[in-house]
Amino acid sequence: MPGTGSEISAVIPMRNEERYIAAKLQSLLAAPALLREIIVVDDASTDQSPRLVEAFSSRHPLIRLRRNDKPLGANRAMTLGAREASGRWLFASSANDLVMPGYLERAARLLEEHPESGACCAFGAELDDAGNIVSSGPSPRMLSARDGFIPPGELRRRRCRGLWGFSAPTAIYSRELYLEEGGFDEKTGSYGDGLMIHLAALKRGLCFVSGYFGLSSNNPEDRSSFMKSCYLDAGTSRRLVREAALAYRAGRRPEFVPAPLARIIVGRLSYSIAALVVDESFRATAACLREFLPRDGFGRILRLAALGGGAAARKCLRAALFLAMRPGDAWTSAAGRLRARWEFPARGREMSRYWLSALEAGREAARELTGSAGGSPLPAE
Repeated sequence: MPGTGSEISAVIPMRNEERYIAAKLQSLLAAPALLREIIVVDDASTDQSPRLVEAFSSRHPLIRLRRNDKPLGANRAMTLGAREASGRWLFASSANDLVMPGYLERAARLLEEHPESGACCAFGAELDDAGNIVSSGPSPRMLSARDGFIPPGELRRRRCRGLWGFSAPTAIYSRELYLEEGGFDEKTGSYGDGLMIHLAALKRGLCFVSGYFGLSSNNPEDRSSFMKSCYLDAGTSRRLVREAALAYRAGRRPEFVPAPLARIIVGRLSYSIAALVVDESFRATAACLREFLPRDGFGRILRLAALGGGAAARKCLRAALFLAMRPGDAWTSAAGRLRARWEFPARGREMSRYWLSALEAGREAARELTGSAGGSPLPAE
């Protein structure tokens, strides 16, 4: 049965996430009073993840599992879960993402104070399974130095500059508005959450928790993630940008997303795709150099020079792309990155420790639950 003390419903789309789903559920269950319910939408998984969710739900009434007979995609799975939810607010987060302790408390407080808001979010970082920070967002001060509500007019005036740095794992939407806008747009692929946060914030305003709270899974060698599968395929990424541009012009959306602002936002999306392609290309090249260049003597010097030169070339190319595709954001982005250089490191170490401890706690819970359920425990990583 859903809880009655909260208006936040967590919905988790899941497909073959046995590595992460236990950690995800464990982290949410650490603050059960803040959630009305946890709905896991299994998108026809073929691994043990549905069994794990069933084991959790047998002990925790807050959790329930909805199963799709065939894969429908992450965006549609999220929307199906949203339709079944009963809370006023929709905490939409992937199975392989986490939020730091304290985020839901601060978010719930803001949403209670500003029920007119369209969404709530914070900034965050991407980590690999070893707990290394792969990338981090700019300074939260780009949006606000303290927790609070940002009216839609203010976001439009600032051209949504800081909002581009939001962390998807922290996104909480007005469920009414989410369904009113049709849920995550399947045609926009992995940009569905980015589209929705802009629509919600520009329509009704944004509650912002100032800080780094979102933890996204990003193993650089894995090209199969939802975002990379959309961004790294040339044909798919072109369609994604085209569909995003159409989405901002659909229906009555131009009333709260003016055409000039929509073009700026789509330009930022195009840059993100181009930057990821550059990063992946240089990463693959660096991997080849490590494989084939000698590791001792003159070869070691050549190897270090090649890798250092490649890293410098990557940064120069990304800077050139940024100035060409996002010229109006240059100063704000540079200031946000510079601030983050001294704001983030201590928080990054804290996030890394939490990420590793959450994954380990999830593995322990999975072994205990699957063992007690009569099946074979999951192997250790």
